[in-house]
Amino acid sequence: MGKLKRIALKEDNLVCIKIPISTQELNERKKQYDLLLPKKFAFKFKSSLFEPIELYWKGQGN
Repeated sequence: MGKLKRIALKEDNLVCIKIPISTQELNERKKQYDLLLPKKFAFKFKSSLFEPIELYWKGQGN
């Protein structure tokens, strides 16, 4: 019988994605999300929508 495979779990830590947004900006987004209308929120934070990310698969960078 063939070797069984399974889908990786979050706890396996095979992939690490480093986002280009600082912790300060993430906190600001969380505050603004409840205060602004969806359209205004999207317009305010649209500049970082297509920023490149760093992806690490099993410890090796992109």
